[in-house]
Amino acid sequence: MAGRILVDNIGVRNNPARFQDNLEFEITFTAVEPVPWPLEWRIIYVGSAKDEEKDQLLEEFEIGPIAEASTMKFSVECSPPDYRLIPADELICTSPLMKVSLLS
Repeated sequence: MAGRILVDNIGVRNNPARFQDNLEFEITFTAVEPVPWPLEWRIIYVGSAKDEEKDQLLEEFEIGPIAEASTMKFSVECSPPDYRLIPADELICTSPLMKVSLLS
């Protein structure tokens, strides 16, 4: 029997934050039925809308197995993406200080 998972909410705990700060998320999900194997989670930063190879894996971990249907919540903290791997024409800079530091 396959387990079914519903992601109920993903919240950013440190919003707003500087681009160089660690990312902090709070994730709530529901296991509709028992899951007899570990659930694999990945935090991926999409570095380019045009090129999937620019995606950056920020964190990878497992939770479970889950013995019974239930709702669970957990927090995860990961390093920020490496801005040097993001194509320059896709960087969004809103502060003059950030523009100088990113382009120099």
